[in-house]
Amino acid sequence: MIPVCRMALASVVYHATQAEGGFDFEPDHELMKSALFCDRELLERLRLKLNTDLYKSDHMTATGIPPYVCLFMEIAGIPAKVKEAFVEVLRGVNIIPRADESALLQLVMSKLTGIEARLTTSDVQQRAAPRCEAPAGVQAVYNSKLKRYTCLPEGYKLPEKVIDLFNHWFCASTYGASNVPPLRSACVSVLDFDPSQHRAWSDCKTVMRILQQKMDADMLQVCTSDVVSAAVCTRVYANGMRAKIWGAISEGHHARMKVSYACKLLKGVEGMKKRVSKRACAE
Repeated sequence: MIPVCRMALASVVYHATQAEGGFDFEPDHELMKSALFCDRELLERLRLKLNTDLYKSDHMTATGIPPYVCLFMEIAGIPAKVKEAFVEVLRGVNIIPRADESALLQLVMSKLTGIEARLTTSDVQQRAAPRCEAPAGVQAVYNSKLKRYTCLPEGYKLPEKVIDLFNHWFCASTYGASNVPPLRSACVSVLDFDPSQHRAWSDCKTVMRILQQKMDADMLQVCTSDVVSAAVCTRVYANGMRAKIWGAISEGHHARMKVSYACKLLKGVEGMKKRVSKRACAE
């Protein structure tokens, strides 16, 4: 009960010492007869012990506050700290004696105030702006595990089959109740994935980079159009398999083979081509 009592006492002291909106009891009220209210000096001493920063306390931590709120508070305090440090430097080298005796200080302070205004405006714009360039219909959300905003929902897993990767690379998809942008979008990066998915993301990019190199202009235009659908991408992929334009993964392998295996096949073929090319140049 001690922590609870401490919090209750702090709450009473806080409200009792507010200049406006504090307690408004009659002098003969039973509460006003307690030792706390009879000794005004005690009340004032307790007021000085109140925590003045909601986000920093030796006794308890504020909960339910997103990490970026604390970051914005730190950013908001930078201009004032810069001004204080700058003034201290000027006084240290005897350029200004005191704040009220130097016109130079007033000029410097006005310049710093202008800088502070620009920083504040920039900060407000950053708060209002989306955390990433999310395509239409996709909402960037805060990922508590990665501690950043991302267009991918928390826990998102990459497709394990090549045909599914082909569709998700070019088309928007869904994951649970969330909309997922095409994986080729500029807003999707390795930082949006759990570390356990980083190797899989590397494999996915390798596979799609090599497949896109094999696609002609018409195929690429169809897959990258604004109205492309999963059905269209599936048809393009199937046509490529039948025509064997995908090389190693088109020969003797079904259309839903694993991405990791396709990555090994394609990397092996690409590496062999490079070695043959170097040998031919040497000869």
